[in-house]
Amino acid sequence: MKILWLAFLSTSLALPILAQQKTDKNMNDLRGAVHTISTTVILETKEAGKTVKRDADIDNSEVYDRQGNLVEKKAKAGLNLQQSVFSRDAQGQRIEKMADGPPNPLAPPRPAVPGGGERNADFLTFITAYRYDAEKRQLEATTHRRSGQLLQVDTYLFDEKERVLEHSRTYSVESGGGGFRFVHKYDERGALIESLSYKVNSGQVEHKTQYQGIVLDQQGNWIKRTETMTGADGKPRNAPIVSVRQITYY
Repeated sequence: MKILWLAFLSTSLALPILAQQKTDKNMNDLRGAVHTISTTVILETKEAGKTVKRDADIDNSEVYDRQGNLVEKKAKAGLNLQQSVFSRDAQGQRIEKMADGPPNPLAPPRPAVPGGGERNADFLTFITAYRYDAEKRQLEATTHRRSGQLLQVDTYLFDEKERVLEHSRTYSVESGGGGFRFVHKYDERGALIESLSYKVNSGQVEHKTQYQGIVLDQQGNWIKRTETMTGADGKPRNAPIVSVRQITYY
């Protein structure tokens, strides 16, 4: 099964012994009692000197519980649909069950959890365990497949306002090796305005992503922004991307 890495990978903390838990809402820089988020992506291109906007046919949706943890996520690119459901076990580990949706958009969506006529083999299952440092400023998330095979290790660094300042990921050898490191920058409103991507081995800047035209809702969450990416040489890597979000709250 091919994984659609369309949305920022979310992690959460559910260890009951920790007083200040990090949730998926924290990891995704969300404020307020978020319930659902729907994101639509639009591409901007230049034709005959004019800016033309086209639907990229990419839509993502997320559902959060009242504690701020993800319970469902869907990622759509063209006719490809991927959906995940999330739960926690007795040890506080997060369990994600991921399945591809039906290729026919007119077909009813198939269940994303076992018990609806699906076999466990139809799902990719990821189990993530979490560990804080003493000051709760660093979170390490280790993800294994259902077979026990290590998939990846994510490390997050937070500032005093619980915003993610840095996110690093290292893939296991079985998963192809390599990884990345992102360093984030925020404006005075707390909105993400820049992300620098570094190569894991050399530490050199790979690309820079900037966010402009940011519109925030009353909770301080962005509902529209334009994304541009440049390489280490300063040249554009892609056309500007406009993302629009619809957010509901409890």
